[in-house]
Amino acid sequence: MKRLIFIGMFFLILAGFASAQTAEENATKWLSDHIVWSQASTEELSFATMVLNSQAGLSQLNSKMDSQNGCFPKTNCNVRDTALATLALESMNQEINKQLKYLSDSLKVASTNIDEWYIQVVANEEGACIIKYDEAPNGINFNFDDEGRLNDGSSWIRFNQLNGFIFNKDIEKINVACDFASVPKISAIKIIGNSYYIIEEQNSKNANFELKNGCYASSPSSGDCDDDSSFYASWVLDMLGSGITTENYLRDHADSNIEYALLSNINSQHIPNLLSRQMDDGSFGESAYESSFAYHALKNSNYQDESSRIKNWIETNQNRDGRFGSSIKDTSAALYLIYNNLLNDGDNEDESGGCAYFGCDIGYTCNPISGLCEPETLDICDRNGICNSINGENWTNCPTDCITPSSPGSGAICGDDICETGESINCPLDCTSTGDNDEYDNQQQETCGDFVCSFDEESSGSCPLDCETKKSSSSAIWIWIVIIILIIGGSAFFFLAKMKKKSTGERPPSYLNQSPPSYPQQPRQPQKPRRDDSMDDELDRSIKEAQDLLKKGK
Repeated sequence: MKRLIFIGMFFLILAGFASAQTAEENATKWLSDHIVWSQASTEELSFATMVLNSQAGLSQLNSKMDSQNGCFPKTNCNVRDTALATLALESMNQEINKQLKYLSDSLKVASTNIDEWYIQVVANEEGACIIKYDEAPNGINFNFDDEGRLNDGSSWIRFNQLNGFIFNKDIEKINVACDFASVPKISAIKIIGNSYYIIEEQNSKNANFELKNGCYASSPSSGDCDDDSSFYASWVLDMLGSGITTENYLRDHADSNIEYALLSNINSQHIPNLLSRQMDDGSFGESAYESSFAYHALKNSNYQDESSRIKNWIETNQNRDGRFGSSIKDTSAALYLIYNNLLNDGDNEDESGGCAYFGCDIGYTCNPISGLCEPETLDICDRNGICNSINGENWTNCPTDCITPSSPGSGAICGDDICETGESINCPLDCTSTGDNDEYDNQQQETCGDFVCSFDEESSGSCPLDCETKKSSSSAIWIWIVIIILIIGGSAFFFLAKMKKKSTGERPPSYLNQSPPSYPQQPRQPQKPRRDDSMDDELDRSIKEAQDLLKKGK
């Protein structure tokens, strides 16, 4: 029994380690073995071609393209499939001008309720503003009293007060020029029910707004906005680094896991709405497809715990044959969105990375350290790349200079003399160079945040950012050592067990220490049972008395 328990534990350890290390390889092999290129849908072809970097997939994808318009599939061209195919073609270094034109021709103006739109001017002093737009090039004048109030006692200008204004373009341009003594805050706001959305906001006496009001139809010939087409086309174009004009439409129409995931991929400020839909097991709707898009939305965010839960669910529920979910679409999408190096994570970025290349939406600013778009902060933040706690800067009011904890409660604090994970070079108060420039001009300096654990850093514990990496590597080495020992021990166990079994079989004759030959013995005579001594004495007396009587008779 002990032997069986040992063997079972040994194989469970090996099987668990193997499955944890080969989730991606198993899924890739399953996809490669099971996809039939000629029978795959456009979406399956697109994701699988990118994941497998397959020329066969590219050839089959091109065979589905309408040669005149560049749309997909040629038997039923539509925006959603064309957008996904465009992403695959770009990934395979193919020309995509026809596809981009097809998508552009499908861009429409979303139906908008003008009563939901407002301009707010916050000045708290007397002054006037002139609002200009296409239908009123000379502008409309609005006067504010010494408290910054309009005639109705508010600071709100309704769009329906802008004579002749109409939403008839995917981008509406509005200029607001004011003559206040101080700089006012001017905002374009949309109110839906009890929800307020700041579309754009500027601190300026002369604010220019571009109100994006686009959507995508299912095809150029269709005049109506289509949700599926709008979400997928917008996501792909954003992935390719193209500007989009549909975010207001997407925000207003997001109503499912996949839609919130695609919207959060485009603008990270919508991630909290996405995470509110995450299930207790870490998945989104227990769907590998939806969960993969959600994981991609969190990939470069501060929500690493949530993204880890998604990946853990994906891999825990991987089928024994290697596939994710239940189909080619699920598996190929998961491989691309979770494991693959994506366009906006690599080659299409400049050296600054991320938002330095693609830019940020109004109300957000680019963090030069992380490359992520983050909410604009208070004036206390000087955005010089140094977290100055003396001036009151911290990660909540100055994320461009001060490190944002990777998750709530992580406790990374700039100024505590410990270079913690994530602080790196944006907290020189903690992550300082330990080398002396005068003494070591020709040597590489020891710098916390360079992912090299030097002797001083390790002994002092002043840079867990670098030395934690080393510990992780050491831990991985010990795991391998333990596994190798288990393998060797298991092999030795089976070898010895086999030898022992063999030794219990037929033995060769041995002439050492032989016993002398034995001979048949004579059978022993049966012994009479022993009598009791008192009975023997009594018998002897009786015999003696009988002999005496005989002698007297003579």
